[in-house]
Amino acid sequence: MQRTLEITDANFEAVVVSSPLPTVVEFYAAWCGPSQATQPETVHHASQNHDCRIGRLDVDKNPLCVKRLGISSIPAVRFFSGADSTGELNTL
Repeated sequence: MQRTLEITDANFEAVVVSSPLPTVVEFYAAWCGPSQATQPETVHHASQNHDCRIGRLDVDKNPLCVKRLGISSIPAVRFFSGADSTGELNTL
């Protein structure tokens, strides 16, 4: 069973950019109701999917990634293949 990865400014390069598998990242905040509503789905998909890695990044605790990736609303879901953002899912 794969777990949801906790992605941070400190580990983004190692966990996402250097990953041999595509990575799905959900950008969230603990205070955001819609972010809390999407968490169970993220956890479920992480446990069911072995073709990609799935993680979450807390936007309040990781401002460098938020700024670098241009995240302007949450929750946001981005798909990465290495350093390239290959797509985005509009959650609202």
